[in-house]
Amino acid sequence: MTESQQMLQQADAAMYQAKEAGRHCWQQHNDAAGQPATQT
Repeated sequence: MTESQQMLQQADAAMYQAKEAGRHCWQQHNDAAGQPATQT
């Protein structure tokens, strides 16, 4: 998997987790932890 494909996959995962969390929040992928970090 290329770096750009990996970045898109991480952004996609963050987007879906933000949608699950509801309105007025955003997600940012935490590369060290390997998972998105939630901000509300």
